[in-house]
Amino acid sequence: MVDKPLNLKSTLSNKIQEQQAPCSCGRGEQVRYYCAQDTCPAHRDDIFFCDDCFSDLMMKREPHFFLQIPHLLEDLKGKWMPLIEKEGHLYAQVSGWYNSQKEVIEWLERQAERQAGVSGRFIRKDMLSFDQFHEEFRHQISQYEEHIQTFNAPRLMALNQKRIQLNEVIDRDYQYLTELGKPEYVFDNYKSCIQNCPIPTDPEQASLRESVLSMKVKLGKSNIEKASSMVRRQYTSEELIEEMNNLKHIV
Repeated sequence: MVDKPLNLKSTLSNKIQEQQAPCSCGRGEQVRYYCAQDTCPAHRDDIFFCDDCFSDLMMKREPHFFLQIPHLLEDLKGKWMPLIEKEGHLYAQVSGWYNSQKEVIEWLERQAERQAGVSGRFIRKDMLSFDQFHEEFRHQISQYEEHIQTFNAPRLMALNQKRIQLNEVIDRDYQYLTELGKPEYVFDNYKSCIQNCPIPTDPEQASLRESVLSMKVKLGKSNIEKASSMVRRQYTSEELIEEMNNLKHIV
C-alpha cells in the first residue's frame, strides 16, 4: 500500500508537469528537467529540457548536474519567501519610526535643502523613494505568486534575476533607515542645519516648535561642552610647562 503523503507528492509532480512548455528541441515533448550546473555550455541559452534531450545527454556519458522542475520551484520559493518577509518587516518597521518623527524630519530637511546640503542623509527623500520601491516590490510579488501558482518555471527563473536586484537595492538604499529607531539619529543626521533652522510660529505646529527648540537647546549645550573641552585641553599643566620652556628658549 502506498503512503498517502507519497500519493500527494506524486499528484503534485504530475500537475506541475502538465503545466510545462514544449521543449525547445522541437520533438514535441514537454520540458521535465532543468540544468543546475553553473556556466554549462550546453544550456547557456535554455536550461530546460525534455526526456529525449535527457537521453541525448546520457548517451554522451559526460558529467552533468540536473534536477526535475519541481525541485527548481521549491528552490525558488525558498529564495523568494525570506526576501518577501525581509522587505515587509523592514517597510513596516521603518514606516512606523518615520511617521512618528515625520513633521520634524521634513522641517529640518527643508532647511537642509535651503543651505544646499546636510552632513547626513536626506531621510525624507529616501523614505519617498522607499514608498515607491515598496509599490514596485508588491508588483513583483504579484508576478511571482502568479507564476508559482501556474508552475511556470521559465517565467520564475527569469524573475529570479529581479529578486537578486531587489535584495541589493534594499541593502544598499534602505537598510540604513532602521537607524530611525535610535533616539539620537535624527538630531545627529541634521545637526549641521539645526542652528540656522527657523522656529515654527504656526499655533497648530506647537509640537514641531517644541521639537525644534529642544534640538536647538541640545545643540547649544553640545557646542558649549565642546568649547569647554577645547579650552581645558589647551591649558593643561603639561602644555603650560611646555609653553614656559618655549618662552625661556626665546628669552
